[in-house]
Amino acid sequence: MIGFLRTAGLIALALLALGARAEETVRDPFETFNRRAFALNNALDRNFIRPTAVVYDRVMPAPLGQAIFRFFDNLAEPVSMTGALLQGDVERTLTASGRFLVNSTLGLGGVFDPATSIGFVDVDEDIGQALDSWGLDQTPYLVLPFWGPGTLTTLLDRVLVWWLPPQLLGDYWVAPLRVVDTVSYRAGFLGATNLLEGEALDPYAFARDSYLQRRRQLRYNGAPPPEVLDALLDDF
Repeated sequence: MIGFLRTAGLIALALLALGARAEETVRDPFETFNRRAFALNNALDRNFIRPTAVVYDRVMPAPLGQAIFRFFDNLAEPVSMTGALLQGDVERTLTASGRFLVNSTLGLGGVFDPATSIGFVDVDEDIGQALDSWGLDQTPYLVLPFWGPGTLTTLLDRVLVWWLPPQLLGDYWVAPLRVVDTVSYRAGFLGATNLLEGEALDPYAFARDSYLQRRRQLRYNGAPPPEVLDALLDDF
């Protein structure tokens, strides 16, 4: 999974940036603040998080690294369930719920992923997507110190993803798990970071446009309706 995420991150950042256009930049009224937060986050990442992730990636056996990533990813599954439910998507709500139930039990808390093999694939929903589908899809882009990029509609997701793990694990949750979660997640995107820094003339704009384009793709589950697709093509 970690190797796949690295490759997927490289491809996604490159392709999504190609589809992002000037219409997205109007969603950045806080650009001055955002650029400062982006610079702070990059400095923290470059000096602390990324070096730790590099060591983690090198010394961690791939199967164990994948298991750790799946474990923490499973703890955030209730956010996906809620997002699908708020969109009124019964099929994806049931899929996310089934995935969480199966992996939390048969998968030993998400360490393994039997859910995918029986048809409960990751639907990748969140509450921000639900709010976007309610007509709030043009809220401003916002970069928060320590938390990274988002929009006003994704703030609740960030809070829930931070809050849920200790609630689900109870007495089994200890502070070092937060560090392991962060480093494990970061290790999956080392290659994407190299692309961002090596190819982008303006890393901030590249990251912003890629993020907003990805949010649009998520809103339509990777298949935007014809009118949205036509608008994208008109931008070229």
